[in-house]
Amino acid sequence: MKITLIMPKSAVKGLPYDIPIGIGSLTAVLKRAGHSVSLLNLNHYDFGSDEDLIERIRADQPDVIGTGSMSFSYGLMQNYLRLAKIACPDAKTMVGGMVVTSQPDVVYDGLGADIAVIGEAEETVVELMDAFVGNRELVGVKGIIYRDAKTGEPVTTLPRPLIQDIDSLPWPDYAAMEMDEFVNLRGNSDDGGLLFSHHDDPRMVPIMTSRGCPFKCTFCCYELVETQYRTRDLDDVMAEIEHLIDRYQINTLFISDDLFSLKKSRLYEFCERIKPLNLNWQCSLRVKPLERDTLEVMRDAGCKAIGYGVESASPDVLLAMKKKITVADIDRTLEMTHDVGIGIGGNLIFCDPVETQQTVRESLGWFAANPQYIIRMAMVGFHPGTVIYRDAVANGQIKNNMEYLENCEFEINVTDIPDAVYVEIRNHINFLTMTTGVTGKITSLSELGDNRMEMQIVCPNCQASNTYKKVFKRLNAINWISCRSCCSRYKVPLTAVSEITTSHTMTFEHPAMTDPAEKLEAYKIIAKKADPHHSVLLALGKLFLDLGDASKFLPLLNGALKLNPCNPEYQHQYAKGLSRAGLEDLAVMHERQAQMLAAAGLEDMIYVTVDQAVREDQATEEGNPLHMESNLAAVEAI
Repeated sequence: MKITLIMPKSAVKGLPYDIPIGIGSLTAVLKRAGHSVSLLNLNHYDFGSDEDLIERIRADQPDVIGTGSMSFSYGLMQNYLRLAKIACPDAKTMVGGMVVTSQPDVVYDGLGADIAVIGEAEETVVELMDAFVGNRELVGVKGIIYRDAKTGEPVTTLPRPLIQDIDSLPWPDYAAMEMDEFVNLRGNSDDGGLLFSHHDDPRMVPIMTSRGCPFKCTFCCYELVETQYRTRDLDDVMAEIEHLIDRYQINTLFISDDLFSLKKSRLYEFCERIKPLNLNWQCSLRVKPLERDTLEVMRDAGCKAIGYGVESASPDVLLAMKKKITVADIDRTLEMTHDVGIGIGGNLIFCDPVETQQTVRESLGWFAANPQYIIRMAMVGFHPGTVIYRDAVANGQIKNNMEYLENCEFEINVTDIPDAVYVEIRNHINFLTMTTGVTGKITSLSELGDNRMEMQIVCPNCQASNTYKKVFKRLNAINWISCRSCCSRYKVPLTAVSEITTSHTMTFEHPAMTDPAEKLEAYKIIAKKADPHHSVLLALGKLFLDLGDASKFLPLLNGALKLNPCNPEYQHQYAKGLSRAGLEDLAVMHERQAQMLAAAGLEDMIYVTVDQAVREDQATEEGNPLHMESNLAAVEAI
């Protein structure tokens, strides 16, 4: 059969993205079974309209068209399947991935595919294609939903058992995934994940060495499905890695397993075998059990970063999440990893159902005391398939599953925290993400074209000067980078903007009045102009600070700091405002940040413009500190 698989778009053409290797595995098993398969990686194309994509699908004249992903791509998949039917009305359509597995009865009608695949799909799709070829009834194909031809009602077949021998699966079809183009897109910086490379020209490929996870964290969408932990034979893994080196000249490996290794012996064997290949590599591990000697072996074998499941610094929340770790476990492992010289990745996620204002303070206090780890912060997502999602549905806090998916807003308040305070917590976490954290000092920067830069940065941890020759400019992204000497991760004081307005580039002329009242009125007039300069917001905030008006000085100092978070004076003034407002714990955090920035010799953000194509594609995205709405509250305050 002729099959077209569609990989959903997740990035602007020409910029880095995280490639899902599962769809490459499906392509490989279908080709092995004798089918003709075309994999359309939409990340590498700019279709100007739906009609262009329809024509591209129609050109293959497929018998079957499929797509799949996570729940957050629901809307994209719904549209792809709609266009597929317009392009090839007689073709069968199928959809899979966690979006289906998490709640198949909910999404089947909404997505509009003829067949939905539940669970691991490799064996299912091959059997499904055999049924199509032989014109056989689909009821005998395990792990699918289809519509009965006579009654029109959905039919769910028996569950598909997990694939026990994952070594029986072929390697992903890297050529079909357009891996030649993908490996050229990786840069030196990252916008919050763990994909770093210490090479001037990073060439990174993800690889899967195991499936499943034996743990049952309540916020994880894999908790719903049978998640027996299965590992590949390391002989096969190493053969695949050597193939990737020969075929794609990779120098960096991202091990995409949810949990890289449960057994110390397997981890040691992997390190012994990968060390001679001189690759950089990263993986994800639990914070326990892990010893210093293991970390040293990993470092010596080329491991540059480890992602850990931190999630919370509150004992009560960790217990409710079923993390089966303690704050002491987190502290011990992260300290060892940092001391050994391996970069650290991890998240703090807030407003789990048992969260209280006190547990939020516990996690924020831990975050403030450990800036060296560059831990991300976010609100917990209530993703379909998770325990917390199912509980929210049962409790009536999610009233319509389909509307919830279509809105794609997975952050909801199910705690006893009042909604207004919940919003304050979310806003504050976003603000802290933008304005705090260990930051390096850019000592030189040059434009290379194609939204790329070369820059020299001083590491705030070891003071080594690193030159990075492939830094991409991405709107709304916080650039993180990894030191080539000590592997510490740190922020880059850089903001990519759609354009730099005159007010952000000129030397601002401040009012010369000496009378405080006249100066205050003059600054008010300037601040209410379009896109006021951050120094105006700071000056006005300081004037209101002298007057003791917290309702005005806090929004103004906050707005100024969003625009210029790397200036120690802005951090210091905001800390003074917080202290004056009685928020001493937060004031300490920002005063510490001011001292850190002063010690690093930082003064300002560096603003660079992006090219027109990226500007148009990302024009509606939120989160850029230079968006006008960043200062809306500050201006409204006066």
